[in-house]
Parts: sequence; C-alpha cells; structure tokens
Amino acid sequence: MRHLINRPIGAGLESDPDDIRIVRGTLKALKGDEIVPEKLSGFIDDDLDADIRNFQQRSGLTEDGRLEPTGETERNLISRITGEGMDRAAAGDTVLSRSVGDGGENDAADVVAMKRALGTLGYLKYDRTAPPPPFIDAKTVAALTDLQRDAKLLTDGRADPNGKTIAAIGELLEEKSDSEAP
Repeated sequence: MRHLINRPIGAGLESDPDDIRIVRGTLKALKGDEIVPEKLSGFIDDDLDADIRNFQQRSGLTEDGRLEPTGETERNLISRITGEGMDRAAAGDTVLSRSVGDGGENDAADVVAMKRALGTLGYLKYDRTAPPPPFIDAKTVAALTDLQRDAKLLTDGRADPNGKTIAAIGELLEEKSDSEAP
C-alpha cells in the first residue's frame, strides 16, 4: 500500500513538517494551484486545516481535519492522485436482481451496485477506496432521487430491474467511461 505520510497530520498533533509539506502540495495540486516547493509551509495553519476539511467534505469522508497513515483520507487522497484503488462502477455493473431504494427489496449486492454507480456518477459520496456498506439509507435514496430528477424521470427514489432509472444509469456510466478513455 502506498503512503503519503508517516505520522498523523492535524491541529494539535505532533506532525512531521515534511509530511505537512507533502499534504499541502498534494491538496494544492488537486485544486490546480501553482506549487512552489520552497514556499510550502511545514506548519499546520488555518488554510491547511480548511483544505483538508474541504477535501474530506467533497469526498464524503469524516470531516475532522486529520490525516492518518493508511486512514480513509490518506487513501482517498492517494486514489485521487493516482486514479488507482477507486471503487468504480461500469455500465454493466448495474444489473439488479431486485428493486433498490425507497420501498425496494434492497438486496445487499444490489444496494452495493447502486451505491457504486451513484458514487461513480458523482451523486453519492463515500470512502471510494472501499466497497460501500450493503444497506440502504436516506443518503442513498436522496442521491437516487437527484439522479432521477436530473434524468427527467419519475423521482420516487427507487430503481427497479429493467426499469428506466437503471437504463439511464447504464447510459450515464457508459458516457462517463467513454469520456475518460484515453
């Protein structure tokens, strides 16, 4: 497993200045900011804390302003940089055996497939370096409803096998895959 840092980073922790510089530079690079290595501070300040929290919030992670070696924030940061280790869905991954969502049967495997699809399409945030939990929740139903609204479908927060929502998700995943192809 790849690592960015050797010791935890966060306000009130005894963090390694080199680890802080690495995280600060990585977060700047992800934002598209210019990186001048000699200007990267090795101290934790309000800007770094805000950048860490913003990354955690955008990634659907616990917003605590901390990075732990091998923790979810570090794993997601590495995955965002390298593109490796991200839990993604492909168009064929959304074949459901049962209905998922509000009032659905919510079979564990189907729920995981739906969460992966919604995450890949940017509707559901979760620690994308691990499979999502196999249970339905309000956050997933809301993401499914948002996708239905954007696709101009019935917004009932439920997807049925061979239904219009599943067809739309498959098309969107295929479009996304095509747009990311080299």
